[in-house]
Amino acid sequence: MRWNEWTVALAVAGVLAIAAVLMLLILGPEAPVVWGLVSGVMLALVVATMAFVKRER
Repeated sequence: MRWNEWTVALAVAGVLAIAAVLMLLILGPEAPVVWGLVSGVMLALVVATMAFVKRER
């Protein structure tokens, strides 16, 4: 498998999602770090989508 922008962004989103779930379990939903990680997941998914669209054109 080639590591292009699409797969790297998906891998980053997956790692951030796992970290967000762990922090949610450890710290609870009030912790700002949880929502920072969630916003990082969303940003990585947006970058992955943009890379996929760029690759398909």
